[in-house]
Amino acid sequence: MKRISLIIISVLVGVISLLAYLALSYAGSYNVSFMGETLTMSPAEAKDGQSVTFTFRVKNDGARISNVQIRVVEPCNSRGEGTVLRDLTRQVINPGINTYRVTGTFRAPAGDKTGVSISLLDRSGPALPAPVITGSGYRQLEPASYKLGRYVPLI
Repeated sequence: MKRISLIIISVLVGVISLLAYLALSYAGSYNVSFMGETLTMSPAEAKDGQSVTFTFRVKNDGARISNVQIRVVEPCNSRGEGTVLRDLTRQVINPGINTYRVTGTFRAPAGDKTGVSISLLDRSGPALPAPVITGSGYRQLEPASYKLGRYVPLI
């Protein structure tokens, strides 16, 4: 009888461990991709202090995601560090293709901060830093007129 109880407890611990592993591995994965070629800046050429709108699309091949924060950093360096142009909270990513427009005040690039970066963050839980759902990566701002550089896909 003692041996049967020990076997049952061992099986239950194994099942609970497996379920915990599956829950943790699923929690950090998102079926969302940033459609880099769709990122545009309006007006196409901006000056310091001017209002600009970044428009972009993301594709969601999974379930609806709520409580998303969209963060646009401009100007930023190649690591995405810089000045937050705008934070939009309580956004939703529905299944399919989603289009977003984020408006803020343009700041002229300086030093190593010569680009823009957009991140979609999962704010549904207490985790800090918030998990990144998807992002644009670093996009260079072309000098002189500071227009958005050409999209170059990662290989």
